[in-house]
Amino acid sequence: MKKIIALAVTSLLMVSSTFALGLSIGAKGNLGTTVSNDWAEVGTDLKGLSMNSEFDGGFGAYVNVGIIGGLGVQVEADVTKSTIQFKGASTQEAIDSNNWETKNFDSWLVDVPVMLWGSLDFWKFNLGFGVGPNFSFNLDATDRASFEAAGNYLSKVYTDKLYTLGLALGVDGKFYITDNFAIVASGRYIGNFEKTTATYPIEGGEGIDYPWIEFKRNSLYGGVGVELKLF
Repeated sequence: MKKIIALAVTSLLMVSSTFALGLSIGAKGNLGTTVSNDWAEVGTDLKGLSMNSEFDGGFGAYVNVGIIGGLGVQVEADVTKSTIQFKGASTQEAIDSNNWETKNFDSWLVDVPVMLWGSLDFWKFNLGFGVGPNFSFNLDATDRASFEAAGNYLSKVYTDKLYTLGLALGVDGKFYITDNFAIVASGRYIGNFEKTTATYPIEGGEGIDYPWIEFKRNSLYGGVGVELKLF
């Protein structure tokens, strides 16, 4: 995965140095959350179950290649830490909510959106917006079948795919302190095209077990960073 990202960025830099009218690079920090989920099915022996997914934060970098006028291409790589929270109880104890247990697990994702980018200039301000495919890589993914991890009591999230294809929508507001240096405020939407199957092994009370779950990601997050315009 790292080689793919590095190759994509290197290719963009080579093309931009020859053909592009502009080239900028930036870095940012991100905060956000999952705004909604399409929970398809839960494979469990529990009578009661609830689940939340929150994106606590992360960081990223991007390359923006201006092609003609205000149009260009922006490629990003954003590392995001997601916290998955389960609350549930075994069938025998689910009637009494006081017996429900809560467990939190961390998942690390790398989003690589490739967006067609448009921008408008207003004095020292620049407003940019983009749309394109997003490749979401789960750093906890495994080649094993998802059921194999169910009884191992591991504090990780395993999915059945190395990456998931989705849609990325972006908007950036930039204030140029100098001609080449800007402060950037950004907003991003990430939505997967297909459901992902994941296992969430839990080390807890007797009878607590969540072998797998299918979900569809819809995430919204914002960021603050800096940008350097090379030319």
